[in-house]
Amino acid sequence: MNPFQLLKEKMEFLPLLRAPSFHKKTPSYPIPGAMFISFFYFWFNAIVIIGAFIGILIYCIFIGNGKISKPPIKTTTRDALTNEEIEQIDEWLALAIASFQIDHFTGVIHYYSKILWLDPQNTKALIGMGSLYFKTGDPRGAIKYYDRILKIDPQNSYALIDKGISLKKLKMYQEAIDCFDKALKIDPNDEYVLDHREKARLFLNGSFKE
Repeated sequence: MNPFQLLKEKMEFLPLLRAPSFHKKTPSYPIPGAMFISFFYFWFNAIVIIGAFIGILIYCIFIGNGKISKPPIKTTTRDALTNEEIEQIDEWLALAIASFQIDHFTGVIHYYSKILWLDPQNTKALIGMGSLYFKTGDPRGAIKYYDRILKIDPQNSYALIDKGISLKKLKMYQEAIDCFDKALKIDPNDEYVLDHREKARLFLNGSFKE
């Protein structure tokens, strides 16, 4: 007999195997562990939400009305600094300037930030930060620092000149001329300022185009 035929006969006596149907619904029973996890998860989230709500409510009622004191803002002036702090600031200024000269801007920000934390009204650090913003292509950011200086010292010629140059960069020529005019009241013969003022005037009149 052909072996393949014999194999076929043997197979006829094997029970037919059928894959289980995936369409039949099987009864599901709740698992005690899963029920406990769901119960715990629900109440945990509920407690977190309630706690956050209470925290916001306390903040609005007490801190918003000034009943809880906020952390003080440092308003130290140079006269209130110790000799050690003044020496430290001078050292940081030197390091910031050196970093600026080699375009190490991370170092510049690091040292000027440390200075301004100790002495928020340090005009040298504010000028330096303004120069950094201008050099990295952000004249608007630079103007914010120059305005901080001018609130402290309205006659600060460095801030007036640099603010005027930043405004000129933004094509705000009339505002730039106003800054240059204020700087020229301090030093009428400053050729650097006169040159920038003349260029701003020509741009304003349309004689020059960028």
